[in-house]
Amino acid sequence: MASIKEKIGSICPGYSSPFFSDGDFSTHDLIEYILNETGPADIYITAFSLSEDAVRRIFLLKEDGMINSIKCLFNNQMIRFKTDLYWFMSNITNNIRFAPCHAKLIIIVGKFPVLIITSGNLTTNKRLEAGYICAVDSQVNNMLADFLTAYENAAPYDI
Repeated sequence: MASIKEKIGSICPGYSSPFFSDGDFSTHDLIEYILNETGPADIYITAFSLSEDAVRRIFLLKEDGMINSIKCLFNNQMIRFKTDLYWFMSNITNNIRFAPCHAKLIIIVGKFPVLIITSGNLTTNKRLEAGYICAVDSQVNNMLADFLTAYENAAPYDI
């Protein structure tokens, strides 16, 4: 299995590249890798599905000071099928909303902004996945504006 560094290389402002993974890493591994490049950051997440491994990693990154704030937009079915993970995630951030979401998107805004669009959910990856990483300010800012609009239009949920 190839490492993230072998597959992705170093991320810096202006970076833009697709990637392909044969189960080499999961989305939460990629988040940690990029946070090590950008430094502490605010992150914005859309996801169709979650796993405990991913939520635990996000929790630890927040506890370690690598994540300043988190806004999440999750699939509205997640609350029915992943209630325990919603509870766990709601202890990390109260900025969680729900919509009919199938997007898998991560925006990291640290020393420089990074956009990850991936076919992989926030679960442990054992499959072929592909994605695109972009650290071009204008493209990341456009996607962040779209995320924030979708987030504002989505439903908050309190158990």
